Amino acid sequence: MADETQEYGTYTALTLTSLASLASSATAGWISAIIDNRTEGATDYEFLFTFPMANTAAANDATVYVFAVPAMHNGSAWVLADGGTATLPTAGPATYTFGGITAGNNFRMLAPLAYVAADQTVQGIAFASDAFGRSMPDGFALFVLNYSGAAFDGSGQVIAYKAISYAVA
Repeated sequence: MADETQEYGTYTALTLTSLASLASSATAGWISAIIDNRTEGATDYEFLFTFPMANTAAANDATVYVFAVPAMHNGSAWVLADGGTATLPTAGPATYTFGGITAGNNFRMLAPLAYVAADQTVQGIAFASDAFGRSMPDGFALFVLNYSGAAFDGSGQVIAYKAISYAVA
């Protein structure tokens, strides 16, 4: 009988241009570059999120939300799911304003990360399958919405991933 083993890819940190000092907002956030699964062929992805916060008390939802933004490559360009506004997202890294937590949008919730104490480092682990289930899209971006009441610190943010696949021996 064949044995199946789970294999982890290389730790890859995303480029986080314009993520530092992200203010708390119900709609204004940050979108990453596309993570292209067409060549990786991963069955899942493991993510690390580290967000050092300013020394400000929690307010609003006291949460940093991370969404997965599914994307399909149409042969010449990436097409991303909409964020509930007339302005369609494009791959970042860049700022992006979406419809909001309570408004309709076609992003997938990946990780709501709690902010409970001033000057806290918000940190969490999530898996792409939390948002997509068993089938990964061609690619996806990550959308970060800081609705914690505090701004991100000016440096120290990390978003990293490892692709997960299975090997049969």
